[in-house]
Amino acid sequence: MWPLASCENLVHDCVQFRARDCRCLRKRASAVLTRNWLTRRCATPPWHPRNHQDEYQSLGYVPAATGQRNEATSRTLEFAYDDWCIAQMAQALGKTQDAKLFAERSQNYRKVFDQDTKSFRGKTVAGPFHEPFDPKAASFEDYTEANAWQYTFAVMHDVPA
Repeated sequence: MWPLASCENLVHDCVQFRARDCRCLRKRASAVLTRNWLTRRCATPPWHPRNHQDEYQSLGYVPAATGQRNEATSRTLEFAYDDWCIAQMAQALGKTQDAKLFAERSQNYRKVFDQDTKSFRGKTVAGPFHEPFDPKAASFEDYTEANAWQYTFAVMHDVPA
């Protein structure tokens, strides 16, 4: 997963940079809100940026599982950032209910933060953190081409946290 794998942040940037009067942009922003994030997702290929949306919406995080290339922690952190971008778009477009929903969901990154290790970690469906854990190891079960240390910097929308 990468921040530019989806279009939410790009549309957000356009809205923030005073392009919000453009009817085409408003229509696209509304489509992003409804089609991509307010509806349950159908089956997608494993590499698709939207894969695991059902779990994210129901649990608040993408669950990690041994032997599965879920990139769970990466997806959770990046979906939370996308939620923040959508909240900003919704607010700019006057969709206050959607803005509130996505602002709350943008805090889902907290669900994968382990206070003991001070790292973002994968969690299982049942709730405990995924084991074994090595903050320097790059595991596709939890991360996308990175490790826990690198993902420490992935909460771009809530830097003070």
